Amino acid sequence: MHPNDAGSCADLGFPTDSIISETTEGEFVADTAHLRAIVIDYQQRGFPVAHEPHHEPHHEPHYAQHVAELRYRRWFLPLATPLGLGPKRSDVSIHDDTLHVAMGWAFSADIPLASVKDARLSPDRVFALGVHGGLRGRWLVNGSSQGIVELTIDPPVRATVMGVPTTLRVLMVSVTDPSEFLGALGQR
Repeated sequence: MHPNDAGSCADLGFPTDSIISETTEGEFVADTAHLRAIVIDYQQRGFPVAHEPHHEPHHEPHYAQHVAELRYRRWFLPLATPLGLGPKRSDVSIHDDTLHVAMGWAFSADIPLASVKDARLSPDRVFALGVHGGLRGRWLVNGSSQGIVELTIDPPVRATVMGVPTTLRVLMVSVTDPSEFLGALGQR
């Protein structure tokens, strides 16, 4: 499947080349804000839209500030996408001073920006892709081993991993532009 294949989006007159793009490292990223706008327009036109199996944000998508996209390695996409963990089902956005991070049905967290005590590029090398962790509230949410930003959260917040509530103290997340993401959080 070609990464720009957005099914009926092209039939509705939406340019699919602006939905998913390829980085110079050969990774694909999705413009989730654009995808949400397409779904809303699709619904307004009267077409049925299947509900996503992952945690939906507690806000209207058009009010959210899109701050980053999860970064994916090219070879990981054919594994992540059929499992519902691909770019179309991932989200990194801010709404009402809350950072929302989701990777499909596997991970979802709403983090008050006031609880983000530290945000920096992660010094750790990571070898796993997907959603991993849990030890002392430390979670890795990534589609790539590059562009990992580490957030220290205090007080800890509640996240859901595969539908199960858990404590989140440290979140490591792979984003396409770490500097832009850190800037959106107001920290460098």
